[in-house]
Amino acid sequence: MVSRVYLIPGFFGFAHFGDLKYFHHVEELLTHELAGLGRRFQVLRVDTLAAGTLSRRTDRLRELLVETAGGDHDPIHLVGHSTGALDARRLLDPERVRDVDDDVVKRIRSVVSIAGAHRGTPLATAFRGAFGKDLLRMLGALTVQSLRLGPISVGTALGVAGALAMVDRLVGSHKMDLIDQIEQHVLQDFSDERRATLEAFFSELAVDQGLLDELSPEQARHFDAQTLDRPGVAYGCVVTAAPPPTVHTALGLGLSPYAQGSHALFHTLWTLTSRFVAETGLPVAAVDAHQLLLGQLGRIPTEEDNDGIVPTLSQFHGSLIRAVTADHHDVIGHFDDARHDPPHVDWLISRSAFRRPQFDQLWRDVARFIVKADGGDPIA
Repeated sequence: MVSRVYLIPGFFGFAHFGDLKYFHHVEELLTHELAGLGRRFQVLRVDTLAAGTLSRRTDRLRELLVETAGGDHDPIHLVGHSTGALDARRLLDPERVRDVDDDVVKRIRSVVSIAGAHRGTPLATAFRGAFGKDLLRMLGALTVQSLRLGPISVGTALGVAGALAMVDRLVGSHKMDLIDQIEQHVLQDFSDERRATLEAFFSELAVDQGLLDELSPEQARHFDAQTLDRPGVAYGCVVTAAPPPTVHTALGLGLSPYAQGSHALFHTLWTLTSRFVAETGLPVAAVDAHQLLLGQLGRIPTEEDNDGIVPTLSQFHGSLIRAVTADHHDVIGHFDDARHDPPHVDWLISRSAFRRPQFDQLWRDVARFIVKADGGDPIA
């Protein structure tokens, strides 16, 4: 028997795009940790949709499970990052499960949410406007460029930071020119063929934005309340909170234009995300994990706390596996560590101080949670 663990990506919906690997470091480490716990597991990356609705993304996830796991009786585990956690929950909702697929769905033993947007994020609302659509396309291009080629250039970082800083006051035709210039700058390092593919990919992001509505706090709260947990499945979460960006954190970066520009971009995203309003107060899972939060995070998170993309109070669902001081992409391996082979590359400079030791501990805890749900007895 070989249990399968599926890694489900977030909003930008690709497990690998050419030589880009969203979960590369996670796949490597989680495979190692699971093997060390004395169980046989296969870790698989999921290709889902870039920005399709939760319904479309869930249908794609279901198809992949049937294709790769149909025909046997081995256990299945789902690990979703960001929006990927919502895909997993929706798939398992007893009210939505289709009889024809129940032979696969009923074998799912656990759902692990990594910085999941269970109650939405104010960023979705900010990105829903006309200028936000172009910003979203630009940030998607930046994601691919930074994860594939390394840190974005100085000029790009400063240009993006300036663009986002003006999001609330930019009006008129100049905003389209500004976004187009930045996007062109980002894509200039790609071949003509890859550039054409990426431009088509991100044009789709700009057009199909139904998921942004679903990720708005208003609609996400409804999803969270109406989407039921499947009996017999273990639900767990990893929650993240980045240090609030300040003038002092920026000064600590020195005079590097790239570092300053990247941190300014993170500062803007963090500020937009900090506008979260938790209408129902502290989630039950956070209340139950009060002592664990104090021990691991050092405090009980407030509405303002976030990882630069998703509010911390939006991330709780099921039992708390671990709470970490990290940004949204740190926890899937995109932090600064050039010494590791292959190197870790930071997506945005958040000054979280999250590095390989914290990464190892986080995924060791996730591995233990999965093994326990699988019916095993994790080695201490």
